Amino acid sequence: MSLLLFCLLFSLPQDTPVDPEAVAWFQKGEELIGTDQAFSEQQAHFFEKALEMEPDFVPALFNLGLIYLHQGKLDLALEPLNQLIRIEPENDKAYSLRVEAHLRKEDLTSAQADIDRLKQLAPQSPATWQESGRLHYRQARMPEAAADFEKALQLDPDDPDLHLDLATALDQTDRKELATKHYERFLAHFPEDPRANFLLARNLMLREEFERALGYFQTARKLGRAGAEVDQNLAYVLLRLERLDEAETLLMAGEDSVASLFNLGSIAIEEGRLVDAELYLRRAALRDPTNITIWITLGDLFEEAGRNVEAGRAYQKAVQLGAADFDTLLRLGIAQANTEQSKAARSTLERALKINSESPEAPFFLGLVYERLKEEERALSSYEKALENGEDNARLHFRVGVLYSKRNKVSESIEHFSRSLELEAVKYLPIIQQELLNVTSDLDAVRYETRFAELLKKHDPLR
Repeated sequence: MSLLLFCLLFSLPQDTPVDPEAVAWFQKGEELIGTDQAFSEQQAHFFEKALEMEPDFVPALFNLGLIYLHQGKLDLALEPLNQLIRIEPENDKAYSLRVEAHLRKEDLTSAQADIDRLKQLAPQSPATWQESGRLHYRQARMPEAAADFEKALQLDPDDPDLHLDLATALDQTDRKELATKHYERFLAHFPEDPRANFLLARNLMLREEFERALGYFQTARKLGRAGAEVDQNLAYVLLRLERLDEAETLLMAGEDSVASLFNLGSIAIEEGRLVDAELYLRRAALRDPTNITIWITLGDLFEEAGRNVEAGRAYQKAVQLGAADFDTLLRLGIAQANTEQSKAARSTLERALKINSESPEAPFFLGLVYERLKEEERALSSYEKALENGEDNARLHFRVGVLYSKRNKVSESIEHFSRSLELEAVKYLPIIQQELLNVTSDLDAVRYETRFAELLKKHDPLR
């Protein structure tokens, strides 16, 4: 926002004389526009002198409010803006400035009142909808903020700042891909804006476009956007790109204690900020690599994110350091099973089951591993142990149904297929139907059973 020239944008009523001395002081302030003294105390002084001579001098009131707003003197900015609006209650530009002051003071109620007035005075002004969007942004109403910024862009498609405003709002909704495009449009005009480079990098990182994110983080850093936040996010991208040495250098640069990092990671997990949590826990692990609790927590984090390979590595590290509790062994065994490390998973899960023979999960996953290793009798026995211990999931019942069918235990097989379909028909009905298309099948024992046909019909609305 720039200083407004009196002769271009404002005029006093023709029958209102202006004190020549006030005009002279105003012109002194006007002469500083575009110089290194713009928005300075000196320029403010000139407009203040003009107002001493002519208290209702509208251009001086506007420019003085703008200078104070630029300087961050928000209460001082409001004084001339309030006076201006009393004189010209339909001056939409003055309202726009006052909204900005209210927003920066976190006075959202006053900002809302002025925005409502702006929508009456200047509904076709992009600034009206930009200010409305910024208010909604402050209120964490991101869909509404995005809608306002989109309307402002419709009215002024060439304003780069509106693309940045819209991108930041979209970035906090499920429209992150569209946010990327608006960041790019802003950067097409201002490629050396460090904040925009950082925000786009963060956007791309969360969308798992790590190679592109890396470039924008590096640009943000080069342009002076330094600090822990940039380094931590850049380190995360390097970790995901398996550039571990570079990531370690960045992660070790901070000076936080292990306890502090672990606690920050735990808080981030509770708040669902998994990327931040990983960064904190990675740094904690680098500072104290023999801390079993950190490795287990990292494993839990990776498991929740579905990153089974990394979860397995973290749990394995904890076990190597001496973790021998049931939960850690179970989680390691599950991670190994999910990454088809069948022999390692068998050993780990058997060890876990010795510690807690009443577990429902351990024998279930052990059964899956035995099946992969072609040890069907042991698999069935393990599944039966899981059922005995209270496990009741569709996959378990489906696998038991198959193994009972292969052993001609028809009633038992149909019973477990029935429970599997009851729990998850959408997944397992198509699998059964596809298997029945084979000339020979593991389901031959139940294929022609009336009870089995009726079961399939019950769960297939098309039959």
